[in-house]
Amino acid sequence: LADGTLERIHSVPRRKLFTPSDVADCPVAIATLSSLRTTFVSYVQGGSMSITDLWHDPTLAHLSLPYAWTGRSVFHPAVVTTATTGTAAGPLDIGSVGAATRSARVALG
Repeated sequence: LADGTLERIHSVPRRKLFTPSDVADCPVAIATLSSLRTTFVSYVQGGSMSITDLWHDPTLAHLSLPYAWTGRSVFHPAVVTTATTGTAAGPLDIGSVGAATRSARVALG
């Protein structure tokens, strides 16, 4: 996308979360992505939520949700650090944060 994010649309119902390493034809180099992932879930039986987590974490990478869902997964670009100043030249990479941050919005339907 224009803002540097990578988005995967899930139109076929699934239970597990998605990572870009799941596909051979990822349009960007996986190394250019941070570990931050936001998944927008619409459960097949109704209800929705979003999950923001760290997809590099092996316990979260393919987390199985309780019900089949469709939606989209958004991956954010990694930070580029300049060699001369050591300052970030891109979006914040929270990949070094030890724990995942989750936020959920449940719409009852």
